[in-house]
Amino acid sequence: MAEIYITEYRKVGFGTDLMVPIAFEGDGVVRRAPVDFSGGVQLADAFAADTRFVEVWSDADCLYAVGSDPDASVAGTPLTAKYPKQFVVRPGDKLSVVGI
Repeated sequence: MAEIYITEYRKVGFGTDLMVPIAFEGDGVVRRAPVDFSGGVQLADAFAADTRFVEVWSDADCLYAVGSDPDASVAGTPLTAKYPKQFVVRPGDKLSVVGI
């Protein structure tokens, strides 16, 4: 089974010494059930209205795309298995994922 795990954050700040985004744990963190993409392209539910930042982690190499109607099989960004990636999103966007 190939799965991607999505964590949504509503608050993002910056470290005092580094200009890198830091997601605040605690209030407003949503850890979703993993999305199984072993059967082909999958589309996750829309991000919450207050989500500003997500972290994705996959147990298999895959391509992902984010947007209002994304298709990872057409315009996907590679995600290496077991290496988390964090990025800013718009509320209501969706994530599409497909194995490679």
